[in-house]
Amino acid sequence: MDEAGRGEQIGHEHPARAEARLSHINRVLQAIRSVDQLIVREKDPARLIEAACDCLVSTDGYKAAWIAVTGGDLQLQSIYAERGFGASFDAVVQRLRQGERTPCCDDRSPSEVHMVTDPRTQCPPDCPALASDDSCCQQAATALFVDLCSDGTTYGFMCVSAPEGLEVDDQERSLLLEVAGDIAFGLRGIELERRQGRYAQIVASSTEAMALIDPGHTYLEANPSYLRLIAAEHESVVGRRVEDVLGANFFEEVRPRLERCLAGEEVRFETGAAWGPRGRRLDALYTPCRDADGVVTAAAVCIRDITAQRRAEERSRFLSAVVEQTPDGVICTDTDFNITYINRAAERLFGWSLEEVRGQTPGIFNADPLADQMQQQIYETMSRNEVFEGEALNRRKDGSIFACLFRVAPLLDHRGRTVAYMGSQRDVTRRNELEAERQMAQRDTAALLEATRAMLQRNDFRQAARAIFDVCAGHLGAPVGYLALMSEDGQQDELQLVETGGAPSTVDATAPLPIRGLRAEVYEAARAVHDNAFQSSPTAATSPWGSRTSTACSTPR
Repeated sequence: MDEAGRGEQIGHEHPARAEARLSHINRVLQAIRSVDQLIVREKDPARLIEAACDCLVSTDGYKAAWIAVTGGDLQLQSIYAERGFGASFDAVVQRLRQGERTPCCDDRSPSEVHMVTDPRTQCPPDCPALASDDSCCQQAATALFVDLCSDGTTYGFMCVSAPEGLEVDDQERSLLLEVAGDIAFGLRGIELERRQGRYAQIVASSTEAMALIDPGHTYLEANPSYLRLIAAEHESVVGRRVEDVLGANFFEEVRPRLERCLAGEEVRFETGAAWGPRGRRLDALYTPCRDADGVVTAAAVCIRDITAQRRAEERSRFLSAVVEQTPDGVICTDTDFNITYINRAAERLFGWSLEEVRGQTPGIFNADPLADQMQQQIYETMSRNEVFEGEALNRRKDGSIFACLFRVAPLLDHRGRTVAYMGSQRDVTRRNELEAERQMAQRDTAALLEATRAMLQRNDFRQAARAIFDVCAGHLGAPVGYLALMSEDGQQDELQLVETGGAPSTVDATAPLPIRGLRAEVYEAARAVHDNAFQSSPTAATSPWGSRTSTACSTPR
């Protein structure tokens, strides 16, 4: 209802009462105008409600007023303001801050004015608003309560104490709802501005490049990260077309995607940068911006420089290929030494698949008698973030045993913390066999040289023969043996010396020995012949010592 309508309604009342009521209405209208001016300039919610209380009371529209803001998205503690209630309001605020509300605050419906005509009789005796003798409620002033609502959000409530003798009618309620709505509108404006400010801070401080492009392909805005990405200044971007800023070639590449976005589709793609260092990769997301009617008004562009990420992925793929293709077995565990990964070489080496060993410890491969001691050494070495190297016997899935050279090392993150362990495994069984053969060949060669020197250093045959025998016996570790020469007729051996190793012997060193057994094989093959099971061999009976010899070796000379 406009002011003329309100005046016409008042004119039908008693002249004196009508004049008083008209004066009250004018004062309330003056308060409303003051509040309307206030919400335009005031951006602080606490100052806004304080000034609103001043406007309602200073114009003598109401005896007292208080406002409580408890809702919305202002990200503030609840705020309160009052004028005219005095010390009793502090007790009300204390109760409200404790989560308790006075009955007069609760006994109302949204968007309606609740009226308490006589607080002394209608309110409970423990109401803090009645605690002070000079409070408006104690003086039986009519109290009016109304919610502060705007656009579906309730920000709090407002209470006013009406002038004495005022009859509260629909017109009064309408004015009070109007002023409450104006205050709530001001609070909502502050809320929206603060929210927009936070959004602006997020966009401005984001490391992702952001821009807003209208349907005409003109930049509406760009954040600092976007300007740094394209190496441009704000004034050289905003208000200009994308083609002019990024170049015709790059624009033609992104134009179809931009058109799809402006048609209402979210578009994501990866592309190379047309500016800056070569090889740079960008991840772009185009999102349509819509107005309240759902019409697309702009395209929000969000770009991330993913060059480092792509390089890291390429490096990860390369290292993964290296690990998978390396001939050494690779085993990875977590910090509790549970297997998380083995490469293909390890699968071939042990005969187990990754799925079969995942979650188990590498102890399933151990076959070494000293495995427990070695595992403890590994734990201690890993606790010092050092590398352990060793050789042990391992067991395959089929039960076969092989010699394994291994290396275990901690895997550290960028902060130097251990996040996993990695071990490399190599089958060195054949290498060890070859090494043993090499060492044997070296010992054979050394013995031959030593025997040759001994023979050359002696003129007497028996002395030279004895020296040669001693070298050969020492090389083989043989405690007993003999040396014989074939007779001229080739039918028997003539003993030259006999070594019993301290054991008793009944062999007659002057008697010839028939050529038989190993000695016959030696002469026939013209090479050394040995028997590692000589005790059970049929030829043991042909030996001067019989079954007392476990291993026999005869060599031609």
